[in-house]
Amino acid sequence: MHFMRCCRRPFIASALFLLFCSLMMSATKEAASPVAVKRGVAQLFVDDFLIASQTGLKRTLRQPKKDNGGNVPILALDNEYGGYRATLEANGTIIFDTRLKKYVMFAIAFSSHFPGPASERIRIYRFTSPDAMNWIKGDNGTAQRIQFDLTDPASGTSASNTDLFSCYYDTKDAAWPYKGWLHFSNWSGGREGIYYVRSMRRVILKSSSQMERREATTGKTTAATSPRSVTPRCASATN
Repeated sequence: MHFMRCCRRPFIASALFLLFCSLMMSATKEAASPVAVKRGVAQLFVDDFLIASQTGLKRTLRQPKKDNGGNVPILALDNEYGGYRATLEANGTIIFDTRLKKYVMFAIAFSSHFPGPASERIRIYRFTSPDAMNWIKGDNGTAQRIQFDLTDPASGTSASNTDLFSCYYDTKDAAWPYKGWLHFSNWSGGREGIYYVRSMRRVILKSSSQMERREATTGKTTAATSPRSVTPRCASATN
């Protein structure tokens, strides 16, 4: 038994050595193989993945420099809330409007300090840009708020406010290019949830059937089996 154990050790060592050599040869062959780079696709040389060889190279990582010293925000709220502190939240949508030939952004604004109902503390504002880098409020620098009627005339009930919003621009639908989904919060009778909304032009004009509703007792989100005759009217700025 002792003899077999002694013989087994050199065998295991040899096997491990051969396996190591095989892996090294495979890695060397793979590294030497050319890497396909698609035409027009930018490459970021932060490592040596695309570099076959290099001589006298010194890689220097530089710190990005913020425009205007980082003191001028790309987007900001000014006096929309009458001097009360507020912020623009990073949820909304950026699309390219082929009719306007510019980018359009819908962003949610929120002020926890504003002394008003939730419908006034949480708002949706519209911004535009020619290049998706330089933005202005509305179309001419004036704040443009997109407002929705939170009341359902059929039941007489109302949501407290809107919340999450997302949309896209349908180039195949000339009549209703703007299509999206909007969450109505704190709405009794199982009406709280996400609704499909659409627009004829540059702002949301009309909301349609309920897309989903929340079960208050279980906390589950389920698809509504019918529109439930909930079609809130939506008011918006005219353009």
